[in-house]
Amino acid sequence: MGDSGGQSAFAPADPLLGYQLQVPVTTLDLSIPAEARGSIRLMKVDIEGAEVRALRGAKRLRAEDRPLLLIEVEDSHLRRQRSSATELFALLADAGYVGGPTPGPGPNYLFRPAG
Repeated sequence: MGDSGGQSAFAPADPLLGYQLQVPVTTLDLSIPAEARGSIRLMKVDIEGAEVRALRGAKRLRAEDRPLLLIEVEDSHLRRQRSSATELFALLADAGYVGGPTPGPGPNYLFRPAG
């Protein structure tokens, strides 16, 4: 299959090359069933630049479940979503998470609750 090269991004680098499609969205906090609360230990977040938006919608999850977070940090994708790696790292630090790059290829970072 090969590498998709970010072809799954939903915010094209040049908006004139894409088209707009409105879809309903919700937050991670609202989408997790009550019976699953307290049991989430790891989240993999690789959503082509919308990582900050998703994590803002997971405030309860981050505060109560305190899962490990494996996140793809690709600044060019974040910028297309009007965000940045700096903003992502600050959000996680403010939430009490520490971490850094994972070994191996790719821009993946692992964050864990501090303390």
